[in-house]
Amino acid sequence: MNWCYFAIMKLKIASLLFVACVPTLCAAQQQRPGHASEWVRLSGAQVRLVALPVDPSGPDAWQSAGVEIRLEPGVKTYWRAPGDTGVPPTIDFSPSQGVRELTLDFPAPVGFDDGAGGMAIGYRETQIFPVRFKLEKPAEPTSTGGGFFSRKVEAPPPPVPPKLEMNIEFGICTKNMCVPAQAKAALPLGGGTLEAALGDRIAAANARVPVRQKVGAPGAVGISSVHVRRKAGMAEIEVAARVGNDTGTAGLFIEAKETLVAKRTDAPIGGSVVFRAKTADPADGKLGEARITLATDKGAVDVLVDLDAAARRP
Repeated sequence: MNWCYFAIMKLKIASLLFVACVPTLCAAQQQRPGHASEWVRLSGAQVRLVALPVDPSGPDAWQSAGVEIRLEPGVKTYWRAPGDTGVPPTIDFSPSQGVRELTLDFPAPVGFDDGAGGMAIGYRETQIFPVRFKLEKPAEPTSTGGGFFSRKVEAPPPPVPPKLEMNIEFGICTKNMCVPAQAKAALPLGGGTLEAALGDRIAAANARVPVRQKVGAPGAVGISSVHVRRKAGMAEIEVAARVGNDTGTAGLFIEAKETLVAKRTDAPIGGSVVFRAKTADPADGKLGEARITLATDKGAVDVLVDLDAAARRP
C-alpha cells in the first residue's frame, strides 16, 4: 500500500513540474529572432545593422530594422539634438538597394552633464535606433512597337535583392572628450547572422520612440499645457506634464531655435509635474515652433507647439 501511495505522489509531482515548465518553454518559443550584420568595432563603441525577418505580405508592408550602437561603460553618444555640446548622429542610407520610404527614429533620450558646464542630450547605454521602410515594388512588363500586331511585351528586369547599407557618423564621448567616429555597414535582408530574441529588442526600441500627441491629450503620460512668459529680454517656457508613476527620471527636451533641457520643479499644476526652461527672446520677437519631447520610464510622447501662440495665452 505504501509503495503505491509513493508511486502515485511521484507521478503527481512530475505532472506539476511539467506543467510549471510549460510557460517557460512557450516563452522561449515566442522569442522573435532578428538578422544582424557584423559588428564594426571602434574605440569605445561598436555599431551594426539589425532587421526583423522580411514581412512577406507585400511591397506596401512596413519592414522593421535598426542601427544598433553598443557603448562601452562610461561612454555616451548623442540624440538628434545634442544640447549645449555634442555631435548629432548622421546616418546615410542612400547606398541601400531595393527599399523605399526609409525613415529613422530616435528612442527617448536622457539629459546629462556635458563636462563643460552645460547640458547634453543623448544615451549612456546601448541603443537600437529603429528604421522603417518598404520594399521596392516589382517592375511592370513593358511593351514596344507601334501597331497592335507588332507590339512586343518585354519581361521586367529581375528585382534587385533588397539590402540595407549605411554610412554613419556619430560621437563617442567620455566625461572629458568627444571623438567623432565613422563606420559603414551592410545587411542583405534575410541575411547576416540570425540571433534569437533580437527581434524582441528591435520591438522594445520601437516602443521607446516618443508617440506624437497634441497638448492636452488624455493619458497617463502626456503634456497638459505649455505657457511662455516674456520678461527683460528672456522667454521662460513652462510645461505641465503628466509622468505617470515615474520614479523621478522623467526629462523634458525642447527643440526650437536652440535645444533646451528643461528643469523639473516641485510646483504642481493640476496634478502635473512642471518643467521650466529659459531662452533669450529673439530680436524679431518670434520664438517659432518647438518640438517638445517628454521622456519617462512609463513611456515617451512629443508635441508640436507654436511658442508665440503659447506666449499670448493668459
